[in-house]
Amino acid sequence: MSLANWRGARLPPRQESLLGAYCQVVAPVTREMAGVLFRSFECLDALNDSFFFMPHGPFAGEDAFVDFLCASSNDVRYAVLVGGRCVGVASLIRAVPEHGVIEVACVLYSPALRRTAPATECQLLLMRLVFEELGYRRYEWKTDSLNTPSRSAALRLGFKFEGIFRQHMVIKHRNRDTAWFSLTDSEYRELVGPAITRWLAEGVAEDGKQIVPLAMFMAGGC
Repeated sequence: MSLANWRGARLPPRQESLLGAYCQVVAPVTREMAGVLFRSFECLDALNDSFFFMPHGPFAGEDAFVDFLCASSNDVRYAVLVGGRCVGVASLIRAVPEHGVIEVACVLYSPALRRTAPATECQLLLMRLVFEELGYRRYEWKTDSLNTPSRSAALRLGFKFEGIFRQHMVIKHRNRDTAWFSLTDSEYRELVGPAITRWLAEGVAEDGKQIVPLAMFMAGGC
């Protein structure tokens, strides 16, 4: 495969606003946004349970959680806004522009966001940014091999499973085998991007609930 005409990718901007039909994805995450997200969980234990497979947490309270989300780093963290309220976050990390590789990570959805159209659309907005605006060739999704919901989400969104990195990390005094997934620019352009776009237009009811599985659009059945 010749890449003679490819000129590399760009780092994600530190300030961004991506507008969809159901949600808005913005960077950076402000302390106010982080506080709203913290309070969207019914209790501290429910929030910390969401971080069980992540290297971060558990958090002692709202201040510690807000400090974590708003800390300065090389990653770019995005807030997912629905009706102006922060209901989730996701990050773009490990950008290697010279090779066109970047990873989405630290995806946290509030209970209100899970299994809704905005939950899927925010991922599409990040894909558009990565592939169409920034010029990346490979988009990665990595998760603990035991994290079944994360693995299912990656496959649902069109990422391809690439294998298990055994004994990859030690997280919270546990061994972590890491499941690797990826999406390439051609897969996004030819299938995944159009399928999710059509699903949002035709497979979702007015209240944002799914009426036709996204898998049907991925398989070309709709």
